[in-house]
Amino acid sequence: MVVQGETLDGKFMTRTVLLPLGKAGDGVQRLADAGLELREDDGKVLADNVMFGSEAQRVGIDFDWEIVNLQADADRPPKHLMFIPALILLALIWRLQLRRKGSAAPVPQRA
Repeated sequence: MVVQGETLDGKFMTRTVLLPLGKAGDGVQRLADAGLELREDDGKVLADNVMFGSEAQRVGIDFDWEIVNLQADADRPPKHLMFIPALILLALIWRLQLRRKGSAAPVPQRA
């Protein structure tokens, strides 16, 4: 997730953090287990409470920081599966070229 907010030093920071949420289940409970409580204010999602010593504090999320963006893994097949159709196409082209080479009769040359 991408979070942004002001530090205790008065600096405005934007960070990209990886917050481990544990096993699947209710989203609010997973966030609470990670030590993060959220609130919505004027269409913005803000960190309302960050528990002391929690995963949320460890990754660098602070009180009243805005969650700007969430990123999650897409449910799609591995990219290595594209090798299968590519190899099939390569074998088909190879086979067609072998057939073409074998069917070409030599042309007699005239002197």
